[in-house]
Amino acid sequence: MSKSQMTSHWYSYFLAIGSLAGTIIGLGMFGIPYVAMKSGIWLALGYILVLGLIMALLHAMYLEITLRTKETHRLPGYAEIYLGKKWKHFSFFLGVVGAWGSLLIYMIVGGEFINILAGSILGGSVFWWGIAFFVLGSCVVIRPFRDVGRVEAICMVFMVIAVFWLLVKGVLGDYVSYDNFSSVNWNEWFLPYGIILFAMGGFSMIPSLENILEKEIKKGERIHFGKIAFIGTFIPMIVYVIFAVAVLGIAGIDTSEEALSGLQNVFGNGLVKITALIGFFALFTSFVAIGDDLKRNFLDDYKLPGAISVFLTLFPPLALFLFNIVGFIEAMGFLGGALGVYAYVIIIFLFYKAKKNGEVAPIFSFWFPRWLSCFLAAMFIIAGIYTIIEML
Repeated sequence: MSKSQMTSHWYSYFLAIGSLAGTIIGLGMFGIPYVAMKSGIWLALGYILVLGLIMALLHAMYLEITLRTKETHRLPGYAEIYLGKKWKHFSFFLGVVGAWGSLLIYMIVGGEFINILAGSILGGSVFWWGIAFFVLGSCVVIRPFRDVGRVEAICMVFMVIAVFWLLVKGVLGDYVSYDNFSSVNWNEWFLPYGIILFAMGGFSMIPSLENILEKEIKKGERIHFGKIAFIGTFIPMIVYVIFAVAVLGIAGIDTSEEALSGLQNVFGNGLVKITALIGFFALFTSFVAIGDDLKRNFLDDYKLPGAISVFLTLFPPLALFLFNIVGFIEAMGFLGGALGVYAYVIIIFLFYKAKKNGEVAPIFSFWFPRWLSCFLAAMFIIAGIYTIIEML
């Protein structure tokens, strides 16, 4: 392999890992310090470690499913191929509900970030800034621009830099109080579960990894897909640990649900506004990406007219926001801990179906005991039921 080929090879690896990590790092990160404050940092770190490793496994399973199938699909497409058309519709329905929930959370947190940025100057409330965020995002969803993915990736890089800078400033400036790490609240032992699962999900990027590594696959090069899935999930784990430790160590019991407003009492507006600005652009581009993807599903897969597709994409999350039915942490916990159960379990099921009935010979395959997979699936289901009970 020549030097240029070697450079191209490693570039593709870094791009694949970075794409997965960049997809994972996002909105969920901002909820982790709050649940760490409520439950205790050590419980939260334990959840990040255990659930992060489990999600890395699920990412690897999903990756093998995509590589054993001729054409690239999304989860509903793989469900149709290996389980039948009914499962496609069910998967699509749950995916739509999940997308609505994500758009709702983006509105809630987007409003918080705009309030941090402009509230002291222009006034207004978090509610109305959330409406403003929705209006701006909706305008782009209706007429999307092409570079959403590139802008999102750039925002993620700056967000990670901001997280490390927050830790450095907190430690060197002697803002961190280690007393904030001492307690564990067993009454809130389950609170981090759904939020951290939501924060660790990168399933939407998995089918695209094959396209990123297309040249290497065609050349017959050996590709360590397992390492890509693991490292791409491990990097967000590290970022989340640093962010949770930094915010909780600095803000303590003043840690806010979206993490940043609680830091204003310590740092003032400068660093917090910079982080909020980066976070705003990251949330905005994610809102547009999810909204546009959902709209295209209605347009392309179910052949609905454009106006109806836009209405079905944007009205449900707006209605949920207007009626203030659920808050940021509750919505994230439900999406990660309850609604996400279907995706986790069906990926496990499809993993073994694809091994048996795959359309192409695998270029990546690994063994995982069925009994342990069944145990994980059962735990997800039990935890999902418990999540719903806790919310009632």
